[in-house]
Order: sequence, then C-alpha cells, then structure tokens
Amino acid sequence: MDDSRPAPIDPAASRRSAFTTAIVNAPDRKRLIVAGPGTGKTYAFRQALERAGDRGLALTFIRNLVRDLEQALGDIADVFTFHAFCKWLIHRAGGTDGLTAHFHLYPALMVLVARDLTYLGTGTVDSDGLRRRLHYLDGADGWIDAALERGDFYDAAGFEDVVYRALRHFQRSLADVPPYPLVVVDEYQDFSLLETSFIATLATASPVLIAGDDDQALYDFKHASAQYIRDLAVDPAFRQFALPYCSRCTQVVVDAVNDVIRVAVAGGHLADRLPKDYKCYLPEKSGDSTTYPKIIHARCSVETSQAPYVCRYVAEQISAIPAHEVALSWDRDYPTTLVVGPMHYVRRIHAYLIDHGFPQAVLRESHPTEVSALDAARYLAWHGRDNLGWRILMDVDPPGDAAVIRRVLGDGRPLIEALPGAYVDRHQPMIDLARLYATNGANGGADTAALAGILGCDVDDLAILRRPDEELASAEGDSEPDRSTPSIVCTSFVGAKGLSAGHVFVAGLVNGEFPKDPGAISDKEICEFIVALSRTRQQCHLLSNGRFATTGGLRESAFVAWVRPHLEPRTVNAAYWPATPRPARGGRRGRSAD
Repeated sequence: MDDSRPAPIDPAASRRSAFTTAIVNAPDRKRLIVAGPGTGKTYAFRQALERAGDRGLALTFIRNLVRDLEQALGDIADVFTFHAFCKWLIHRAGGTDGLTAHFHLYPALMVLVARDLTYLGTGTVDSDGLRRRLHYLDGADGWIDAALERGDFYDAAGFEDVVYRALRHFQRSLADVPPYPLVVVDEYQDFSLLETSFIATLATASPVLIAGDDDQALYDFKHASAQYIRDLAVDPAFRQFALPYCSRCTQVVVDAVNDVIRVAVAGGHLADRLPKDYKCYLPEKSGDSTTYPKIIHARCSVETSQAPYVCRYVAEQISAIPAHEVALSWDRDYPTTLVVGPMHYVRRIHAYLIDHGFPQAVLRESHPTEVSALDAARYLAWHGRDNLGWRILMDVDPPGDAAVIRRVLGDGRPLIEALPGAYVDRHQPMIDLARLYATNGANGGADTAALAGILGCDVDDLAILRRPDEELASAEGDSEPDRSTPSIVCTSFVGAKGLSAGHVFVAGLVNGEFPKDPGAISDKEICEFIVALSRTRQQCHLLSNGRFATTGGLRESAFVAWVRPHLEPRTVNAAYWPATPRPARGGRRGRSAD
C-alpha cells in the first residue's frame, strides 16, 4: 500500500492562505487591510515586503507593537514608531526647520513650551492645546509657529511636533520624501489627522499597505479617529482586503467578540463601522477551544482589604496555569497573564500579586507628561550648557519669581548665561555627579545615593543618564527572568493594545465603572471591551464585584449580559475557599467577611 501521497490540505488553511495571497499579489500601489485582532496582519506584511524586494518600512503608533514588528520584520524592513521615524529622518537630513542634526526628542517639550509662551506674554495656552493644534494641523492662530520657535531655541522636539516638522518639510519639498519598495502601516484606526497626512505624503513616493480595525479604536484622547480608516475604505485609490481568520483567540472568545459587535450595532452604536468577518481558525485553535470552552465570569462578592476576593481569585488562577502553557508563553514571547481594566482595580491586583508570590508581576501605566530633575541631569551630564537641560531645571527649581523667569527666557542668550550666577553654581555639583555617572557608571566613583537623593529618584533610575540619545523610559528589569514562572502584565485597556496573553483577566466589570453609565455606553467603552476580550489566547476571566473598598451595592456590568451565552459563572465569596479557622475572641469564633 502506497502511503507516500501528500496529506490533504485543510480547507480552512486553503481559504486563509487565499486571503493573504490576494493581498500580496495585488498590483495596487495603495492597499488596505480591514481585519479584526489576531488575524495575521503581520504575516501578510512580511509576505508583501518579501515580494516587494529591497528593504521596506514598517510604521505604527503603538509602542507595544514595535518590538513584535521588529522581531517579525526587522530583517526585511526598518521598523519605527512615528516619532522615532521622524527623528531619524531629521537626523539623516542633517537637521531641518530650525533643528540641528543632534536635536533632542523630549516627550514633555510642549509642557515647557506652553509655560514659556505664557511667561513671555504670547498668551495663555496649555500643552494639551498645543498638541491638539498639532494633531489637527491647525496653525491659523499662530500658536504652532510660536511653539516651534521655542523648540528651535532648545534644539528639541516632542512627539507631536517632530512629526509636524517632518510633514511640513516634505510638503514643501516632495522630492525629499524617501522612497521605499513598500511601506506597511499598522493600527491605522488610532491615527490622527497629523499622522494620516504624514502617511499620505509617504505614499507619494512609495506603495503602501495599511491595516487597521475600527472596532479597536481607543486613541481619541490623542485626537485619533476611526473615521480616517473608514475614509480610506471608500477611497477609490485604495483597494480593500480582508483577513477573517483569527489564529489567536479560542472559539468562545471569537463568538463573544462577534456578539459584542452584534449587540452594539443593534443598539445604535458603532455607526458606520466597517463590516468584517471574524472567524476562529480552528486548525490552530481547536485544542485550546476544547480545553477552554467558556469564558469564566467570576462574580466576586467583595473586594476590600479584609476580603480581597478579586485579587485572591486572580492569584489563585495564575497559580493553576499549567506548566506547559507557561513554557509556551515564554517560547512564543507573549505574557502568560494579562490583567486589564480600570487602573484602580489593576493597581490593587498588581500590589496583591507582588505580595503573594508573584514578584515578577509588571505594572504598566501611562503617566502625565511632566518634567523632572532626572530629565535635566540627563542632558546636562553630556553638555553642561544645554538650553533644554537648564530650562528643565528652571521648571523643577525656579530661579526666582515670574519676573525673573520672564527676564531669563526673554534674554535671547543661552540660558546658562542669562541665569543668575548663584543659581548656576548651586546646581553645578549635581551636574558634576551626573557627568561622572554618565561617563563611568555606578562603579566609576560617582556617589549614586547622593545623586539619586538630589534628583529625587531611585538609584536604578540613574541608568538613563548613560543613554543620552534614547527616549526617557524606565526599564522593567535587566535581570534574566525565571522562565519557569508565569510572566504577568497589569495595565489599562489602552495599555493592552498590541499585547496578547495566554490568560486574560478583565477586572472592574461593574456598572458605574465599566461602563461608566450603562444607559449611555460609549463606542470607546465597547472598543475597550473588544480589545480586552481579544487579547486572549487560551482562557479569559471577567471579574465583577458587589463591593469595592467602602462602596457597596455594585451591579455587574451591562457588558456581561452581552456575552452571557458564552460564560461559565462562578460565585467567589467566603465559601469559595476552604475556611481558615481564626482565634476565638471573647469565647466566640471569628467569621470571614463575605
């Protein structure tokens, strides 16, 4: 009997391959992929870049995606966030629009610039107002030009104005737009007018392949809009493609996401959304779908310091994750566990995990873009006359009253020359210590404890002083992780974008919290729920609670009803765990709180 015949091709695999092949082989210079989470957009990017030939370009706004895209595409494409790409372009050009080739990319620049303009009598504007004008390309009132002029003085740009500067330069000189065999762009639904205009300018010199999903639009706080991807979908210059098969999520999660969308649309939400098929790719997900046939709804009676049932439940479930799933998450480089939700729930869970056997748990949360003494030391350690470094110092330790600051800022000379000599002398010891650390490190004779005390930071934070050309960011740890333990990330809905995990816990599912108003659920909240569910590779847990701290009478989120057919309910109260005897008081046995 001849057993040499090739195995039959799975029909689902053939259908999925056909969608990717259609994208890759299309001759169109402008292509758009509209597809849900986990459907193989990165794989399609790679195939298209390989077909295009020479080294391409990959852009995204979401930092979480940059590392994954770099790993998947870095051998055939340059991978950047928007602001990093624009920084690279300006450096390569030897400077432009008033910036030198060695300008600083400083996220908090607009905070300083807004305060400068107020001090100098230009008018009163806040940093959010400047950022909004930049994202909407609204320079009619002159604020953008005034802000850029201050940026020139500091030889610095922030995340928004660096893109604005590059865009303005290219719009003035289209011949300078760099050509690529292909530019791929991900998460287009989270782009603003500034960013979509920049992509349109790149498309004058290169073919583009853009991907996005308007059901995952979360970045309205930075003036992004899902309308921009919807506009591309009806633009005759773009050819639209689909990727309907999800190879990340289990069948139950895919079904739940589809039900969320169905209920939302029936209720008048997600108007004008782009229709898209979303199917579980069972050739890869049948095993997980069988192992985890339901989403768990843990109905916790309370979450208080005395009865932290939400936190305790999460810790218990993480402890029960099979070792082979932990190993798989490390091998495939995704978190074993993701805790997502309103941040006061997430912080509480994170703190509990740290204290109860999971010190590897990482908390990721965004902070207001503000300035700090460490920022100043970072610049002054390498260049003691740096205007930006001295301006940051002026902000954290003013050299005098408003009149003094106004005089110094309006002087026109380098700040070190305009500042009072006593002020400069007072900060010189800190600068000398920072320079010693930056040059030689912790073992180079610098008094790190003294320097950290002066700067009001932890000793570990000083490491940023040795990396003058990188963006300010704190590392999550440089030590080799213990791969036998589950990796754990705790973050917000927005922070979860670009991530996936084996086991996902969605906390804070109570009315008044998520959603804020069950009678007026917002499209953003719906998208947040979709994002949270669709991070799941294996098991998803929804966590509601009847009491949180001192607030009682809480009701489960309206979103629970939207996915109820897919839920396995669990009641988590004092009876959920075996009773732990307590010492008797006054002859009476103590009772656990419920």
